[in-house]
Amino acid sequence: MDSTTVDSLKSTLSDRGEVIETNSKFKWNVANFPDYCARSGERLLSPIFSSGTNGEYKWRMELYPFNYHNADMDYLSLYILSENDFEVAASYELSVLDEYSSTLNKRVTNNQKFSKINESWGFHKYIAREDVLKVLKKLADDTLTILLELSSVHVPDDRRQAKIPGHYSISSIVQRNLLLNYERLLMDELYCDVTLISAEGKELRAHKAVLSAGSDYFASMFKHDMIENKKNLVTIEDLDHDTIKELLRFIYAGKVENLEKVAKSLYVAADKWRIEELMNLCSDYFCRTLSLSNAVDYMSFGYQYHIEFLKNIAKKYIVCNVKQFVDQPEFTSLNNEQTEIIFSLFLELVAQTK
Repeated sequence: MDSTTVDSLKSTLSDRGEVIETNSKFKWNVANFPDYCARSGERLLSPIFSSGTNGEYKWRMELYPFNYHNADMDYLSLYILSENDFEVAASYELSVLDEYSSTLNKRVTNNQKFSKINESWGFHKYIAREDVLKVLKKLADDTLTILLELSSVHVPDDRRQAKIPGHYSISSIVQRNLLLNYERLLMDELYCDVTLISAEGKELRAHKAVLSAGSDYFASMFKHDMIENKKNLVTIEDLDHDTIKELLRFIYAGKVENLEKVAKSLYVAADKWRIEELMNLCSDYFCRTLSLSNAVDYMSFGYQYHIEFLKNIAKKYIVCNVKQFVDQPEFTSLNNEQTEIIFSLFLELVAQTK
């Protein structure tokens, strides 16, 4: 069972298709689905639909034609998303309907808790996109139909007293305030006990305890009798000031500002400092923003830092859009120093034509 963590994407397409309800079964019809398979990085959301005796529970279905996660770009990702501002639990089945309206690839989940609004649960690697396209070829049109069967929808007993009007549940308010307090500690430099020095020689003040909690790299550094721990000074020669600042913001407050400016350097830093959640955030950004204008740049970055998923998705994206790509300046700018990239693209093109 998998969960998505990104609340909003630039390429989100809301209210795609229609949802038809019959006896707690919801059919989501997505017209012209092959068109969405011609480009990566899109997130499709169904219209909001209701369940429960009085329609008190609100939901959407969430679909990524090119996979939410990083490594399995040949698969669709499929989830159910809560539009409830309180914790709710549900059992559900997700299926694709074939040309005979029979269920294909049924996946079942029992008593899944949705803790907050916009939280979604489902399957990163739901079904191979090729299998879906084969089904659509047998239909009169290109409409993909997904069937959701909901059952045992309820508010958990320990949360019945926590429901309040408004956008946030009590636990969400507490969590938000805690993050704001931690961010204030960082911004105001209150009670700091360590200084980080960037590649430009600029200083940033922080707290050993918070850094250790957010990064195994720092936890190991401050746990042992290392010179950085003794002097309360950490020199980071390979990261600039802006990257370190955003990395600290993520450790303290769980967010990043100006990601488009620091995504690549932030990914490298997160890898070095062993912050998996931040690596995932940057990976999502690469997938969402992949285009003809940056595919070569992303692929080069993937080769430089041995990022397999980025090499693969950029390569497949270029090959899938090769006719448009050859007209791009990025294609003509390929040079002898990028022999490995050129050869890799050639092999992928050969594989696609077999």
